[in-house]
Amino acid sequence: MISSPDMYLWDQSTGALWLWQVTGLSGQSTTCGANYAVYPITYTNCTATLGVTATNLGADTTAGTWNDGTLLTTLQAADITGNPGVIAVTCTGQVESWELSGSTFSQVNATGSAQRCGPRGGRGGCGGTGYQGERCGQPSP
Repeated sequence: MISSPDMYLWDQSTGALWLWQVTGLSGQSTTCGANYAVYPITYTNCTATLGVTATNLGADTTAGTWNDGTLLTTLQAADITGNPGVIAVTCTGQVESWELSGSTFSQVNATGSAQRCGPRGGRGGCGGTGYQGERCGQPSP
């Protein structure tokens, strides 16, 4: 089954996290491309309108922002129990899973109980010491 793509935009300094969900495509041009019947050859650009729903996920958290000022080694879109979500990994290897269920964006793993990354989880280059003493940004051998 093909689903519509999701795109996340996060401003680390403000904590604003937006989810853009593609809702459709309309107004596709049907007469575009090269016209070889005329000289000089002309070209008409193809056009379409992409429908998008934008949701401010940071506004749904208690603080009104999402991980503002936090250094992350990874921020990845994820499908969590069939809902859009993100998985974030901090420089110290803490893993946070967040899910948008209906109109609520919340942490799936309990606050303060974030999982730790394995030996290669500290990649990303934000300094500090990660899992098993490895330097963030330098994978284990």
